[in-house]
Amino acid sequence: AAALRSFRDESLQEIERWTSQLADGTITPETALDLLRDAHTGLSTLLKNHAETVIEGFAKTDREATLMRREMENAQEGTDHRHRPTYEPSILGTVYPSYYLFSVPVFNSGFSTGVGSVSSARGGGGTTGYGSSGGSFSGSGSSSGF
Repeated sequence: AAALRSFRDESLQEIERWTSQLADGTITPETALDLLRDAHTGLSTLLKNHAETVIEGFAKTDREATLMRREMENAQEGTDHRHRPTYEPSILGTVYPSYYLFSVPVFNSGFSTGVGSVSSARGGGGTTGYGSSGGSFSGSGSSSGF
């Protein structure tokens, strides 16, 4: 989580710098989009690493870890590959659709589903979930809408 917080802080500064450079013509719009894509790719990598760390912390067995990884993959791929959304609400989304990069909503969805699946497999009912334990990224200042 510390790496994600550090990334957030650095990214906010970088985005401000890119905005200024774009405004004064130092960089082109294409370069700015490439920089955003690279930042989103970095976020995706950090989220995948964090997902693995969280899975290792929650899963008690290899079977549970595999189940959680499968739920993370399902969240990223969508439940029906043939009906992936054709519209993405950002410029980057049209070039790099949501299934190309791992995002905060995908992490949250995959983790919640994974915890539920593991809890069901354990025979348990309720879980606290990642978001209710204070670890959710919503409202923490990070943005998943690159």
